Amino acid sequence: MDLSYLKLPRLYLQGVNLSNVNLSGADLSVSRLEWASLMYAHLKGSNLKHAKLKRTFLTKGNLEGADLKFANLEEAYLEYVNLNGANIRYAKFKKAKMFQVCLEEADLRGANLTGADLKRANLRGADLMEGYLQGTDMSGAHLEETNLSNIILEETNLVNAFYNSKTRFPHGFNPDEHGMQKTD
Repeated sequence: MDLSYLKLPRLYLQGVNLSNVNLSGADLSVSRLEWASLMYAHLKGSNLKHAKLKRTFLTKGNLEGADLKFANLEEAYLEYVNLNGANIRYAKFKKAKMFQVCLEEADLRGANLTGADLKRANLRGADLMEGYLQGTDMSGAHLEETNLSNIILEETNLVNAFYNSKTRFPHGFNPDEHGMQKTD
């Protein structure tokens, strides 16, 4: 079903099933889609600023280039989701399960990922500067060319996470002491 033409800011659809729906480019800013099922949903380039997506279930969806600035995805479940190039500044992903998500070139500056599960996530070229990663599991994640400056990484699991010479770390951080793997 193609609903990409929708301009529905402030939409309230708690617990709705929007699986296989095309919402590419739709304006869903300030909407409440908590507990929603968005399996295979297409939200490429959509406006989800300030949207509430707590505990949303999103599998194999496409949010490439979507605007999720200040969105709330606490305790959401995201699996094999494409968030490449998305604006995720200041979004909340506390305790979110983000299994093998693609966040290449995503802008995550100031995002709160406290306690999130980012195992095997692709964060190549992402900007996480000044984000919150306390208790975050990033084991096996790809962090090549990623900006991790101005972040406290002491409680972050980075075992077997990949980095290269272009990955930016906080001053004094030693990736080898955290079990990270250099790729170049």
